[in-house]
Amino acid sequence: AHMSTWMKGDGICKLDSFATSSCHIFPVFLYGNSSEAMVAAQETDFGLSLQVPEPKVASTIASDTGYEGQDLGAEATEGALRSMRGKTFEWFKHASASYPKATHIAKMDSDAYPHMALVLEDLATGPKANLYWGAAMGASDCSKGFMQGAFYGISAGLQPCHQRELDATYPAGLFGVHKHHGNEDTLFGSTLYGAVKSGKCPQPTCMHVRNLHRYAHPV
Repeated sequence: AHMSTWMKGDGICKLDSFATSSCHIFPVFLYGNSSEAMVAAQETDFGLSLQVPEPKVASTIASDTGYEGQDLGAEATEGALRSMRGKTFEWFKHASASYPKATHIAKMDSDAYPHMALVLEDLATGPKANLYWGAAMGASDCSKGFMQGAFYGISAGLQPCHQRELDATYPAGLFGVHKHHGNEDTLFGSTLYGAVKSGKCPQPTCMHVRNLHRYAHPV
């Protein structure tokens, strides 16, 4: 549905079109590094495979049992959380290193629908640096909490210092994290604000878009 609707809009292009002045948004569909995922990424327009495992445990249980919010069990839940952490954080790391001309990096759930013209207006009229954009969860003072995982983004310049905080906090990598039982989006917020407290990152400016119809999401 994405490729037949908003991805056909003006200014939305593939990653190999950075030099085109009319291109402003470069969406990708993220896949892991299983053999099936890598093939799917190659066969999918806008597909990109990252060096992380797919969260197979949760997705298999969901499809096989009709999962609708039941407890998947500690092992399944932890395995899925670690896989999702890996994919989310590897995407921000990859985008920062691979696309140095990008001004912002964002993550969106596949069941969200963005209104990109409004998002672009936010980015064009908002702070030129150190932006944390999304729908605030847990707090709104830009010192704690996180942005709703359906869709959020940061100024690209914040990612290197955020990555240093991640590497310092979890030197063994995100797949071994057990003490943080939240999802990847709460971890993103906590480590970004942690980077500010540790002096690695400047204070971001939060742009809260809840109830502003920047995207639609079933939750």
